[in-house]
Amino acid sequence: MQAIPRPYLHVLPLLAGCLSLTSCEETQKLQREADDTNTKVQAIQQETQQMDMKMAQYRREIPAYVGAGETAIKQYTVQLAAELAAAEGQVARAQAEVKEAEAALAQARKSLEEIKSKDPR
Repeated sequence: MQAIPRPYLHVLPLLAGCLSLTSCEETQKLQREADDTNTKVQAIQQETQQMDMKMAQYRREIPAYVGAGETAIKQYTVQLAAELAAAEGQVARAQAEVKEAEAALAQARKSLEEIKSKDPR
């Protein structure tokens, strides 16, 4: 068995990607997934903004010294902070999914263009 010449080794993954891309439907599917993920990210960002506004409102309502209810307020503040951290985590995950989807879409478009450029039609 002959070894593949070194300059052609980097082309093989591209060819494999081109051959595995069956149609524009995959590209459209990736675009729809990216759009859906963007919509989710926007919804989570709006929810986070609303939570921030609520926390700011709650802070104004809490007096500087409450006395007996201070422990309950601290617990509630911790709970709100945990909810905010969870929402921020969701936003970060959604943004990562968007980046992955956009990268996959870009690769699919690139592969599609390569296939189109090689098509004799």
